Amino acid sequence: MATKSDKSFENSLKQLEQVVAKLEAGNLSLDESIKLYEKGVKLNQLCEQQLKEAAGKIEHLKKSLEKSS
Repeated sequence: MATKSDKSFENSLKQLEQVVAKLEAGNLSLDESIKLYEKGVKLNQLCEQQLKEAAGKIEHLKKSLEKSS
């Protein structure tokens, strides 16, 4: 089972970078490339979601600070 740290933004981004590097190397079979590409798409979506959540939290904090000023 994946731990919370396994799903951190930093870890997801690192995994995505590794996928991209393997795909760019170009020494995989078509099937391996497709599987890695699918993994990369999922990791990209996860990273985007995490960034959106972080942006939302920051926006919420900014609004809270503006109200208290």
